[in-house]
Amino acid sequence: MNPQRLGSLRWAAAAAILNAGCASLGGRGGSHEMGPPSVDRCEQSPAQAQAACAQARTEATQRVRKLYVDDQVCIDGRQPLDSPGQGCTVRAFVEGVTGHQLQLEIREAPEDGPYKVMENWWFDEAALVDIQLQALGYGSQDARP
Repeated sequence: MNPQRLGSLRWAAAAAILNAGCASLGGRGGSHEMGPPSVDRCEQSPAQAQAACAQARTEATQRVRKLYVDDQVCIDGRQPLDSPGQGCTVRAFVEGVTGHQLQLEIREAPEDGPYKVMENWWFDEAALVDIQLQALGYGSQDARP
């Protein structure tokens, strides 16, 4: 068999295995999923803030789509995603990216919160955008865990 074709087949097989089991790649601390929000945070905002919220959603979507493996994010809903520093209570690293989902490994979290250190979570892109909108003060503050 042609060595180049064999290499291509190996890559295709590896990609198929990863894509088929992406939601179960928990490993170290278990794996959880955060799907898209059930309500539109911008629609929950006052009418005068909805246009600004829509613009913030567009910018947050662009920011989330630029995240890559080893990027650090803040997912506490109080600090912007790209501010995982001193004030962030739930800090995570991007472990994987597939389609419109990102696998995050929780590195720092309050003991009494919904996230546990070393857990892996698969976040829908829209869920991370929603966390960013929450941090910016749009819509209901209790839409996320």
